[in-house]
Amino acid sequence: MRSIGRYEVLGELGHGGMAVVYRARDPQLLREVAVKVLHPHLSSDVESRKRFLREAQAAARLRHPNIVEVFDFSVEADRESFMVTELLEGPTLRRFAEGRMPLPSEVVAAIGAVMCDALTCAHALGIVHRDVKPDNILLHRGGVLKLTDFGIAHIADGNGMTVTGQILGSPAHMAPEQIDAGPVDARTDLFSLGTVLYVLAVGRLPFEAPVAHALLRKILEADYVDAVRAEPKVGERFAAIIRRCMARRIDDRYPDAAALKAALCEYCAECGWDDPAKKLSDFFAAPEAFVEEHNRALLEMLPERGRKARDAGRIPDAMACFNRALAIDPTNAKVIELVRSVAKRRQRQRLLRAAALVGATAAVSAAAAVGVLAVVKRNDTRRTAQQHTQSTRALRAIMGASGAAAEAGASRAANDLAVDASAQSNAGSTTVASASGVSDAGAVRAGARADEYRVRLVLSGPNGRVAIDGRPPELHTRASEYRLRAGVHEVQVVPDDPSCDRPQMWRFNVVAQSGDAVQALTSPVYVCRNSTSQPSGPRGNPSANARVVTTGVATVATTQVIPVKLIIRGINGLISIDNRAPQEHDNGNEYPLTVGTHSVQILPSDTNCARPRPFVINVQPTADGTPFLFRSPMYACIPRTTENAPAP
Repeated sequence: MRSIGRYEVLGELGHGGMAVVYRARDPQLLREVAVKVLHPHLSSDVESRKRFLREAQAAARLRHPNIVEVFDFSVEADRESFMVTELLEGPTLRRFAEGRMPLPSEVVAAIGAVMCDALTCAHALGIVHRDVKPDNILLHRGGVLKLTDFGIAHIADGNGMTVTGQILGSPAHMAPEQIDAGPVDARTDLFSLGTVLYVLAVGRLPFEAPVAHALLRKILEADYVDAVRAEPKVGERFAAIIRRCMARRIDDRYPDAAALKAALCEYCAECGWDDPAKKLSDFFAAPEAFVEEHNRALLEMLPERGRKARDAGRIPDAMACFNRALAIDPTNAKVIELVRSVAKRRQRQRLLRAAALVGATAAVSAAAAVGVLAVVKRNDTRRTAQQHTQSTRALRAIMGASGAAAEAGASRAANDLAVDASAQSNAGSTTVASASGVSDAGAVRAGARADEYRVRLVLSGPNGRVAIDGRPPELHTRASEYRLRAGVHEVQVVPDDPSCDRPQMWRFNVVAQSGDAVQALTSPVYVCRNSTSQPSGPRGNPSANARVVTTGVATVATTQVIPVKLIIRGINGLISIDNRAPQEHDNGNEYPLTVGTHSVQILPSDTNCARPRPFVINVQPTADGTPFLFRSPMYACIPRTTENAPAP
């Protein structure tokens, strides 16, 4: 039987790039332990031995139920470099979560609270872990989580380990300051813990890229999809906690692990979890049954909480509850009806406000009109058209300061809601004042309200916000309804995934009808097209598939030409747009292109470089008429070979 020091090896538990972990027996204390042995080829490396010793020293200083305990470690005279820790029976958190993600937000919050306890202990001794990730969190018997692997910990004792030119840590979970060599402190670990919460709640990493340098750039630019957009089941409340953990600026994060734990526990308490650790133990004992029961409880709790928020006038809080409930059960009739009630209530409030403004305007206008018209009638009951126009001008002058503000406010409200602001007078003939005031002809004209109908949009592609008729984009769910006038409207989808270009704008027709039935309108099929994707046949042409199935109204493909400013990042060379003849390019050059998608191919100036893949741009009009700006993906020179050389 092999021995390491005094420990008898029973078998291998696992291995990594730096060490092998064995199950072993301590013959003196008669207990099983884990022995972590540095690889032989690293034992002779001074820096590796120093790092290994540092892990043992850091972990040995810590005594906490959620941190792996170190019993012993090697000395200079030992043939091998090793460290002896308590034996943990369970898997890593990453391995446990595989196939089960996304986990409920409350479960993830409870995991985060436990890890905050461990980090608080380490930070109190001046130890920053610097490598918090699911692989370094082990699940022990009884559902106890243990933080391990302090191999690159930063210890604030003047004896810090530095490796010139090397970034220490796991790239996908690194904080920005670890990448750009900034000072690290306890809040660095909170960023990494935020990425762990994101992975568990969403089911994928916040930062992903095919190559390391692109991944690090995304972290430095805080370029990730917000948790609630990536997975609506997360809910806005928990997404806000993750968002603060992963703030780009270190000062924008929670001040310490204790503050983060308080926020997580408060979040758990909102669903009745007064003891998150106990709930976590129940979850690890029977994960599938626990999640099923928890979702049932949420579908009872969220609608009621949202209803109370609605009644209190906290509409954003109410919609956050309803959206999360619909993410769990998209067909929940109770929640859909509550969403409709919010929309109706907001519409009713807006109508009342508009009516009040219109009423004030109508009163001022009517009083002024009666006085002016009475004077005019006494002077000459058979006025000429010229006198009639003069009386109208006099009416507007009398309204002056007293009526102008109310008139402007009412006009804005009427334009927004198309409110019929009718008011009748007793001056012999029926006169009606509209929100827009008095007509140029001098007679008070009737204002007709354009009919509005209930419309539900069904998106046939990636989720996102929608902008209707050029309005600001708003959150869209399966239950979202819109009040729109009869006629043709334009819709632009803004994908949740920022790597996707906006699809081609499409149009649909709202049909005038009797009753209050909902018109369900289906969008054209669209896919996520990004700057690194290849053109995909007819989908690249907006007129090829731009048709609304429900109404049969074809989308009108725009031929508007927009100046496009291209910034090519990386290698220089010629460019070919839509397979046209290559032309010289300088960054900042403008190209007149039609609205829609276009393919761009770079031909490197250096003939030793292979052509990179084409990329696609989606040209859209800008709000202020300035050129549409597009930055290409980052390119590097890939040496030309016989495999990637272009065909003659």
